[in-house]
Amino acid sequence: MAAAEPIDGGQWLDEQIRQAARLRRDGQYQAEVEHWDALVKTLERSIGPGNWIAAGARLSRQVATRLTQLTSEQQAEWKKFESLEMRFLQNRDEMQELRAQGKIEATQFVNATQEQLNILEQQAGIVRRLFGEPSHLLANLAYNQAETLVSVEQWEPALVAIERCLSLRYAVIPVRHPDTLAALKLMGHIAQQVRDVALAEDCLLKAAQAAEQVWGPENLAFATYANDLGVFYYAMENGKPAGTPRDLSKANYWLERGLQIRRLALGDAHLLVAISQRNCALAKMAEAATKPSEQQTLDLALANGLLHTARQTLDQQASAAAHELVGHVTSEAATVKMLLHEYDEAEALLAQLANQWQANPQQVSLPVSPAVLFYRWGLASAKQKTPHKLVAASKLMEQSIRFGADSAADAATVNSARQALARLQEIARDGLPPTDGPTEQGQDSNGPTAVVGLPQLPSDQIPNRLPSPLGTASGTASSTAANGATAGDGSAVVTPVRVVALPAVDDSK
Repeated sequence: MAAAEPIDGGQWLDEQIRQAARLRRDGQYQAEVEHWDALVKTLERSIGPGNWIAAGARLSRQVATRLTQLTSEQQAEWKKFESLEMRFLQNRDEMQELRAQGKIEATQFVNATQEQLNILEQQAGIVRRLFGEPSHLLANLAYNQAETLVSVEQWEPALVAIERCLSLRYAVIPVRHPDTLAALKLMGHIAQQVRDVALAEDCLLKAAQAAEQVWGPENLAFATYANDLGVFYYAMENGKPAGTPRDLSKANYWLERGLQIRRLALGDAHLLVAISQRNCALAKMAEAATKPSEQQTLDLALANGLLHTARQTLDQQASAAAHELVGHVTSEAATVKMLLHEYDEAEALLAQLANQWQANPQQVSLPVSPAVLFYRWGLASAKQKTPHKLVAASKLMEQSIRFGADSAADAATVNSARQALARLQEIARDGLPPTDGPTEQGQDSNGPTAVVGLPQLPSDQIPNRLPSPLGTASGTASSTAANGATAGDGSAVVTPVRVVALPAVDDSK
């Protein structure tokens, strides 16, 4: 074999792996063993036997060697394993695409998932008969099983599957390997769903620290793990009950590391950079909520700049992920503008979002309900205090009430809009000078209101959970709105709010 170029997972190594796959597909198992022998020697000489790439090549050689030892009947069983693998991948990919397009009912998706699990169980039986235990092939199947169970939110069985996967990988891969890191990360996400915060932090922190050692501190793969850990810390702090001390330092540290790596590697105009900028902005917004009002300006200004840059990037992207995310970022940017008292700019952002939705409600997905969006738009108009803006605010409050009239989830917003409308009508009727109108931020019995909030909702309706562990770069959740109203006597009546800032995007799989 010709002398290898430096091994970094690039084109040369990819071709070697493709060649091995072709030999296995053609049943040329002895030739595959020889191919892996040569490749392992090259890898161990160039990058060392302890590198994860070399370790992976040795595992593949073990499989090829075992295939040469199979009887004709056992080889036929192996061919069945490969056929099942193709069926599994095709079923999974088709169902995920149909689900993303909204073309499959929930029951159909669950049935398809059960078929996938049955295929994986058949494959596992073949591997046990042909290879025994432990086996990295069994670990891969357990990982697929965990992911499949996660897709239908069967968290407890998924946790059992990923624990089995991780124990197998620890047994057969003696070095730090991306497969092991992926299993740690998935276990961390599942642990969050079953509310085992200690296990989740342990898994995600170990995964991020190991990723830095495997790929280096400036690698994009490590940036994904850093972002993932930052999202976790953000969610844990942001999900604490109102009045509980919060510490966003860990979230800021890991999110900012991920952003710095991505900016250096990808430039400012990349989707992943925009996602990291948005995540850092959300952490700054949440951090501002932990401080007295006079100390919030710097955090909000930083968030404002990050969201502005992210919006510019997303506006230039043609992908569906960017198209969906830009609505969330626009809504969040409007919240920051309100808190910085830049009401005209907040109004323009909310009007843009509302007009886009009204022009094409089937294609535009709002980050908040229409009732909340029009309430916030009316709030931004009223805050400007000019007569024509107060008239516009009244009309927007009426629309908010109409949109939320039949929605139990919008009951608090509708109540705030009715109070605001009553006050605005009183001002118009009596010719009173404009007051601050409906309030977005003020004081309650617990001190300053949250920087970002919704009308107080039952705890199970507050959108403060992370996206699904399988979320991609487009994974998002419900957005937020500030709220408030004034009483009939003109005094401020602030609807209780709590920090429910939009969860940062987990852009990894």
